[in-house]
Amino acid sequence: MTHTTRREFLSALALASIPSILPASAKSTSSANSSGEPQIYGSIMGPGDTPGSAKLYWPLIDDMAAADERRVQIGLPSIENDLEKFRQGAAIGPYMTPIVKGEDRSMADVYREP
Repeated sequence: MTHTTRREFLSALALASIPSILPASAKSTSSANSSGEPQIYGSIMGPGDTPGSAKLYWPLIDDMAAADERRVQIGLPSIENDLEKFRQGAAIGPYMTPIVKGEDRSMADVYREP
């Protein structure tokens, strides 16, 4: 049995509804793919190997600018915005979103309707 997260569902929905903005090679991949396929949205990221650093944990299908264009269409901040939060000490939160110290968020916030 497969359990689909809200982010995976939204990513799949976005992928289905905006195929014209994706490179041809992206149409059969998912945004959070553990099978070795590149990321479409750049959501697999977190703190880097040294203090004050951050990185994408999986390569992008094309480049950061193109991924940011796709991210804005589904309501995500830029990759650099999220990376900067990790550089400043944010921890990995639900669905790999950065959680800044002192920010009071829970899984209930993830499922809250926008």
